[in-house]
Amino acid sequence: MVFLKKLEMTNFKSYGDKKVTLTFPRGFTAIFGPNGSGKSNIIDAVLFVLGNLSSKNLRASILTDLIFAGGEQGKQPSYAKVTLWLDNSDKLIPVDSNEVQISRRINKDGRSEYRLNGKLATRTEIVDVLSLVNASPGGLNIIMQGEVARIVLMSPLERRKLIEDIAGISQFEEKREKAQKELEEAKRKFSQLELLYSEAQKRIERLRREKEEAEKWIELSQRIKDLKAALLKVKVTKIDEKVKEVRDRLIMIEERRAKISREREEVINAKHSVEAKIAGLEEDKRRVAEDVKKLASEEQEVSARIAELRAEVKYWEERLKEARMRKERLNALLESIEKEEHMREEEVMRIEAERKRLLEELAREEEALRAITDNKEMVEEKSERVRRRINELREAEREAERRISYAREKLNEALSTLALIEAGLNGKRRELALLEEEKGRVESEALRIENEIKLYEEMFGRVSLILPILLQERQKLEFKVDELRDMMERLRNEEAKAKAMIEAEQVIPPERRREIVDCLRSRGVNVYGFLVDLCESVDVPGPLRSIFMAILVEKVSDVQAALNCIREMGLVRATVFPREAVKACVVEDRSFARMIKSDEFKDVFDYLLGDIILGEGFEKGVDVITEYGTLYSRRGLVVYEGLELREDTDLSALSSEAQKVQRRTMRFRRLVERTAAAIAVLERERESLIRRREKGISKFASLKEELEELKRGIDEVRRVIDDFQVKRDLQRKEVERLSVELKEVEEEARRITTARREVEKEDVLLQAAELEKKLMEKEKRIAGLREELRKVEVALARLQGGREKLGKERIVSELSDVEKEIEEALRRQGSIKASLSDAEKLLADRRRAKEELEEEMRELQREIDAEGVRLKGIDEKVRSLTKVFEEVLSAQGEVASELSRMEAERRGIEKEIEELQLDIGKVPLPNVDAAELEKEMTRLFEERKKLEPVNLKAPEQFEKALEEISGFEEKIRELIEERRKIEEVIEEISRRKREAFMEAFNSINRYFGEFFSELSPGGWAKLVLENEEDPFEGGVVIKAKPAGKEIKSIEAMSGGEKSLTTIAFIFAFYRYKPAPFYLLDEIDAFLDKENVKRVAKLIKKLSKESQFIVITLKDIMVSEADMVYGVTSVDGVSSIVGVNLQEVLPYTEEKERGG
Repeated sequence: MVFLKKLEMTNFKSYGDKKVTLTFPRGFTAIFGPNGSGKSNIIDAVLFVLGNLSSKNLRASILTDLIFAGGEQGKQPSYAKVTLWLDNSDKLIPVDSNEVQISRRINKDGRSEYRLNGKLATRTEIVDVLSLVNASPGGLNIIMQGEVARIVLMSPLERRKLIEDIAGISQFEEKREKAQKELEEAKRKFSQLELLYSEAQKRIERLRREKEEAEKWIELSQRIKDLKAALLKVKVTKIDEKVKEVRDRLIMIEERRAKISREREEVINAKHSVEAKIAGLEEDKRRVAEDVKKLASEEQEVSARIAELRAEVKYWEERLKEARMRKERLNALLESIEKEEHMREEEVMRIEAERKRLLEELAREEEALRAITDNKEMVEEKSERVRRRINELREAEREAERRISYAREKLNEALSTLALIEAGLNGKRRELALLEEEKGRVESEALRIENEIKLYEEMFGRVSLILPILLQERQKLEFKVDELRDMMERLRNEEAKAKAMIEAEQVIPPERRREIVDCLRSRGVNVYGFLVDLCESVDVPGPLRSIFMAILVEKVSDVQAALNCIREMGLVRATVFPREAVKACVVEDRSFARMIKSDEFKDVFDYLLGDIILGEGFEKGVDVITEYGTLYSRRGLVVYEGLELREDTDLSALSSEAQKVQRRTMRFRRLVERTAAAIAVLERERESLIRRREKGISKFASLKEELEELKRGIDEVRRVIDDFQVKRDLQRKEVERLSVELKEVEEEARRITTARREVEKEDVLLQAAELEKKLMEKEKRIAGLREELRKVEVALARLQGGREKLGKERIVSELSDVEKEIEEALRRQGSIKASLSDAEKLLADRRRAKEELEEEMRELQREIDAEGVRLKGIDEKVRSLTKVFEEVLSAQGEVASELSRMEAERRGIEKEIEELQLDIGKVPLPNVDAAELEKEMTRLFEERKKLEPVNLKAPEQFEKALEEISGFEEKIRELIEERRKIEEVIEEISRRKREAFMEAFNSINRYFGEFFSELSPGGWAKLVLENEEDPFEGGVVIKAKPAGKEIKSIEAMSGGEKSLTTIAFIFAFYRYKPAPFYLLDEIDAFLDKENVKRVAKLIKKLSKESQFIVITLKDIMVSEADMVYGVTSVDGVSSIVGVNLQEVLPYTEEKERGG
């Protein structure tokens, strides 16, 4: 049988920094000792080495708390290690050794190291080895302290689960779950196959029909194709004849349309210019609104920060008030301690005076003794004959006196010691009260500091969150400033270019162009506008500027009227172009006209610019313009003009835009400055928070150390109080014994004195006796004085040497800390108020900036309203021109649409020929007309349409579907057989699962009844299934009848009855599935003496089969053990003393028989 042979602990928990070794016999071992001595740490050590990972189960916050804390020296070891030896003589563990050694070491960094027989191993390997002998760290064989109470409170379902675990039901559940998944998968596959098979059958029928339709469709399609080729041949011939006629008519109509179109485009371009300006203003307004919104958000954040700072000021005021109250309490406590010290000093002075008096009296008595001794020598010659007898009696009397004196001395010493013990006990009690009070204060202070650290971290998090946003915002603002600066520079450059163009009379400003167009229209000229205003914005090379500055009119007759008007307006240069002069032309892909976007006047730009291409130099037959504005004429001229014209070149607009950009630049610069100021404030605040947090963490760590020190001090004082109480009880017994002994000695002394007086009746003897009496009185007096002097010196030494520390230094130190805390609170309060002032200034800046932006937004709205009024006037002109244009366009549209239709028809026919891959050149022109061909094609189309949609792949798909359905039928047969086999397996697993559970349940129930009857003679207990038909649909209920009582469920029992019933329940599991060893921690805690005795005897009986290690506080349990370990704790370090009762008891019994 495998059992625990030896346990070795190094630096583990309370067992100090030395190696502690425990050996265990096969049978029953008890571990005994007072509460807090470290008994349960032995079970923690076993759990630790067996691989338990939960620090909670090991009664530690974290695993590194298992390392010995260091004791009074405070030096903690770097690791803790536990080694366990298992006896493997039976070779139940498959290791080639009679012993199995398992060790686990944990370092300060929390890393664990396992070894198996000295070799490195993993936890899984350790657990696997232990599971072979049913000794896993999480089993019922280890009952921790309080585990009995947990089992008592188990629900019926939890009890059933406990039986399932020990019966190995999980393996059946896993197998059943696996089989169930396989069955579900088989059913899913079968359903899919059924669906696929059904679909395949339908598909075959469908494909059969589609196959027949496809074959007929192909035949009809070929006939249609032949007719189509003939029809297309007829159509192409007729369309070519008509197209030539229509194109000639279209040229004449387009000249008429061009004139009206140009005039209308001029007005539309003016409208676009106004709309673009309004859009720009709206965009500026939107950006300003976003800036206002952003400033409002910043204003809210700053307001929230101000509220936080005000709350923090209030918080520090409360802290200051609390610290001052603590200072008053500490001053009062210090005053009390100083008074007690003064009383002690007075007592020392009184005892010193008493000692001096006793020394003087002792000197006088010794002088008198010498005189009596001299006189006694003269009388001794006369009393020689009777001296022997007197001496004998006196010697006996002296002996009696010495015994009395000694007995009194011992009694006085015992009384004095008792008084000192009482005084020490009272002093320690007062010290304990002070320490408890101080502990409460430190805990409260630590909690406050911890909350303060959390507050700092939260504030730091908010500041850290806002600061990157502000830095990013500042970067964006700086980028925006640079962008606006570049924009302003560009606008200034464009303004300079515009001025240069105007001075050269090459460019007419937009306002001037609008005046000219309005004047022409007022004179009845059909004008569209300047070409530059009839297209979208484009960079115009200098050599082409004259074209874009041309005025587009409708007809040639409008040209002269336009020129007359222009001369009257005083213009020295102008270009006029009639739209009706535009002719259709081919535009190359590289043509500059491709860059011009104008849907309505595209034909004009194609005509004027279509033969100017983009390139790098001379090309034959065309004009070439480069991207740098150089024109290479087809006639050999090279023209370069660096200035470029933009659609929106408006000098006043550019100047106005430049001013707005400058204002926005200044506003953004102010925002940058304000944001930088806010960032500086937040950075200072963040640094302050970091310092405060670090100081708080340091203070918290210091308080934690102080708290741990106080806890150790409290534990030490409580241990000293316990020692004092034990010493006091022992001393009281000693005083009683010495009092009885003194009475016996005094009685014997009286008998000797009576005999001596009889002998001293003679004169000589009386004289000698008188001298002797005086001598004895003096000696007695001297002895008494010396005894009193010794007591006084002892009391003085104890009072001086044993003066207890009243904690004055600690109080003074704490008072200093409180004063520092008051200073810190005052400093912090001032710092926060400074931050509050900065935040309020920042809030005022944000509000001023917001007001400025709101004023700018109102100014933009006024500009938008003014441009809106102007746009309405332009819209009216557009509507008027559009009406005229539509009337002119109507005539042109009919011819153009006819030509387009014909050309589209021609292209459609060509595309159709190309798609049908027909060579109509080889097709002879049919004798019948197109109508008859179309009629025949329509009939064939209708016949073919009835067949559509047609699947042309149907024949091939039909053959594949036939092969596919044969495969489906074979797979369905296989799945039906597979599902039948899986259902049989599931039924077999369920049967075996129930049998395994019922076998375990019945066995445990039987053992439970037997153990309960043994623990409660005359009573009985049993387990009852809530659902006997299906045990897995209900729980397990405990019914018991303790001796002489009614039948009860475990919930209705008393605490002791519950514990006894639970122990019987646990032992039933032990009997059903034995483990090599059992560790039980205070399972007898709630049992009375009689029940403890029964449980102890039952453990004793069971220990013949398995090893039991029991931690107990009960003597009765200890008396039944084979081996007893006593655990004590001194200065927080546990020590162990082991006694083998199997060796001690026979010796004790033999000694009693011999005695």
